[in-house]
Amino acid sequence: MDIGKRIIEIRERQNISQYRLWKMSGVSQSALSDIEIGKKQPTVQTLDKILMALGVSWGEFFKESKAELPLEFHPLLDSIKQLDPDQIEALNQFIKSMTRSSATQDAPVVHLVPEKDSDRSDTLAAHREDNPMDDMSQAALDSVVSFKRSARKDEEERGKKEK
Repeated sequence: MDIGKRIIEIRERQNISQYRLWKMSGVSQSALSDIEIGKKQPTVQTLDKILMALGVSWGEFFKESKAELPLEFHPLLDSIKQLDPDQIEALNQFIKSMTRSSATQDAPVVHLVPEKDSDRSDTLAAHREDNPMDDMSQAALDSVVSFKRSARKDEEERGKKEK
């Protein structure tokens, strides 16, 4: 994380000038400028003064926002937020098994083809020529099965609630 950019982001969002932050925090204007442009890194005490003046906690300051992540990650994060702890653990195990197996094999052949029966003409689906589960360990396969069961159970419960 670029601390200087993060300070600028918060300061500008609150419509606070660098001069005003200097007055509020007691950190010299030249030091603030050096921190914001990345010329210097603040000490813990200096950053604490800046955060106090901005009214931001350490956790809020260092929290990664969706905006910092690639756009393709956003739907994944939204989906993950709906999972219970067991599902999250199963998903973690699945992802770990995929990254381990993908590191030991050649990349699969993937074909992008238009989706049939789609109301959007620009929808594509990826079709692999190999079975990605062929090289997975038994533990990874078990975690996939567990994750599928959990997802189906949640889907059934949502269906019952909607009726």
